[in-house]
Amino acid sequence: MSKKIIVTIGRQYGSGGHLVGKKLAEMLSYDYYDKSLFDKAAQLSGVKRECFERSDEKSPMPTIGIEMGMAGVYGTPFFGSVPSLDEGLFKYLSHTILDIANGDKGAVIVGRCADYILRNHPDLFSVFIHAPLADRIKRTAEREHLSERKALEMIKKQDKQRANFYNFYSGNKWGEAATYSLCINSSTLGIDRTCDMLASMVKTIIETDEKQR
Repeated sequence: MSKKIIVTIGRQYGSGGHLVGKKLAEMLSYDYYDKSLFDKAAQLSGVKRECFERSDEKSPMPTIGIEMGMAGVYGTPFFGSVPSLDEGLFKYLSHTILDIANGDKGAVIVGRCADYILRNHPDLFSVFIHAPLADRIKRTAEREHLSERKALEMIKKQDKQRANFYNFYSGNKWGEAATYSLCINSSTLGIDRTCDMLASMVKTIIETDEKQR
C-alpha cells in the first residue's frame, strides 16, 4: 500500500480499544502508539517522560501562568509562559502526534486527543470504540482482578477523566458520533472481527484514494 493512513482510536474504558489498536497496527504493519507516545514526546521536547505520564489524559489543574527558566521537572530549560504545566505538556504531545502523522509510515494512535489534533490532516481515519457497560465491567474485572463493583468504579472514574481531558482541549464532546469517522461497538463483532473490519476499511480508503488520483 503506497498511501499511508493515520488511525486514531478513542475508547471507553474497558471497551477493548487498546487491544483493537494494537492488533490493527499489527495487521496493517503500522507503528502503534499508546503510552509509547511519552517516550517520543520526551525525545523531541527534552521534557522528562514522567511528566507526560503524570498528566496523561487529565484535564489541566487550575494554575496561574508559569514562567519556567530552570530545568526543574522538565529536564532541560524552557523559557516562556504557559497557562499551566499540563497545557504546556499537551502542546509538546500535540507536536509529537503531528510529527508522527507527517512521517512516511502509517500509524495507529490510541487516545491523547489525537483525532482532534489531526482533525485537518488529509490521512486521518478517526475511530471511537464503545461497548455495553456489562461487557466493560466483565473485561475490566478480569483484567484488573477486581470485583464487579470495583470495576464499575474504575470505569466511571476513567471515562470521566478521559471525557474531561478530551472536552477541555478539543471543545468537542468525547464519544459523540459526529466527531469521528466511525463509532463501533466492539461487542457486536468481538475484538478480532472488529479489527478485521477496520483493516478492511483502511485498505478500501487507500484503494479509493489511489483510483481517484
